[in-house]
Amino acid sequence: MTIGFTATLLDTNSAGFLLAADCRYSTGKAATDTGIKTHALGPRMGAVVAGNALSVASAVELTRGIVDDHNRLRPESPINFYSTVRLFSFFLNRIEQQSPWSEGCEVALSGFLSNGVPALAKVCTGPSRRAEVHVYAHQAAGSLFLFVGQREGKEQIFSAVGRALEFGAGDWIQRAVGTIAYLCEHEGERTIGGAPAVAFCAREGVLQWPLVVMNERTYLRGFDISAMSPATEPYPGDERLHVHYEQSWHARVDQNRPRVPVRRDQGCASVSWFVDAWVPPEDAFNWKVEPEAFKKFPDLASAPHIVGIMRPGEVSSTRQEEEALSDALGAAQQGVAADGLVGRCAPSGARS
Repeated sequence: MTIGFTATLLDTNSAGFLLAADCRYSTGKAATDTGIKTHALGPRMGAVVAGNALSVASAVELTRGIVDDHNRLRPESPINFYSTVRLFSFFLNRIEQQSPWSEGCEVALSGFLSNGVPALAKVCTGPSRRAEVHVYAHQAAGSLFLFVGQREGKEQIFSAVGRALEFGAGDWIQRAVGTIAYLCEHEGERTIGGAPAVAFCAREGVLQWPLVVMNERTYLRGFDISAMSPATEPYPGDERLHVHYEQSWHARVDQNRPRVPVRRDQGCASVSWFVDAWVPPEDAFNWKVEPEAFKKFPDLASAPHIVGIMRPGEVSSTRQEEEALSDALGAAQQGVAADGLVGRCAPSGARS
């Protein structure tokens, strides 16, 4: 089972997003799994997948081809992130409906809104259920997280980030990526491979997969290329990502996970739909403007929000939390999926 996440970063000086996942190939699900779990949907948009990876790879290729052709032929009016998510979710839903053997998939997407603010989306499919899509954007400075994969992996990654921030560490990205390596070493499912694949994109740049140096080995998109590019110490101008992996630190977090309250949070704006209601076939190729909720530029002067966005059932929660959130979610409109559950981790050791 894939373990992965995507995260945004927004402050007064920079904006970008990061993707990370393992590159394991599940021997138990060979018919639908692939070793590649991170994808590019364009020069400034990416995705990370868990579940039926073949359906996602097909939807990615269809979407990327259409978007690239449009943007090349009409560079004055490129397809925005919101419309790209619509097109991808349409293709993925149709492919999954025609794949009766599929057990479903979970895809987290990252990109930029028209105002340059990074944004996230999640598309979820499953047997005998309507596919859902959820799009999230910043309301303040900080980071937004989306997770894919098993519940234990999601909780472990968010716990690692929370623990790093609690002690004032500035290396939460390394801790989150290191958690993927740790869980790969301790996963019970039979798999091939296991190193993290990492991609990032700055607002002024394009999506790229840096070489990752960890435990004296060099990896590219999770594959060991040490024979071609031996691991060395960092040097001036080094563009590799050096991950200081401490197995003992991750083991302590695993055994003593901090309790992160699950509740509704105002750290992000969101819209949620059932895919078949959001993108009817006759409307799939009509590009849309972004919702009004996403056009307001975030307040960068406020304290940063570090927000892990969870859907119901993604993480453990108390009965009282579930009941309170169920009441809040009960007023969802017909054809629109309910807003999500959000677990928030306050920065710099603060408790909210």
